[in-house]
Amino acid sequence: MNAIQYAIDHHYPSICIYYDYEGIEKWATGLWKANKEQTQNYVKTINDMKRR
Repeated sequence: MNAIQYAIDHHYPSICIYYDYEGIEKWATGLWKANKEQTQNYVKTINDMKRR
C-alpha cells in the first residue's frame, strides 16, 4: 500500500506489484470476497487508490 501511495504521489503512470500471497490480487480484483474487517479495509483502500 505504501508503494502504491508513493507511485500516486509521484505521478507514476503504472506500476507492477509483486506479491507472495494469492489473496493480495484476488481481493483487489474482486475474485475473492473480503469477509473480515481487515480485508474489507484493504479492498476499500485499493479501490480508492485505483481511482487516483
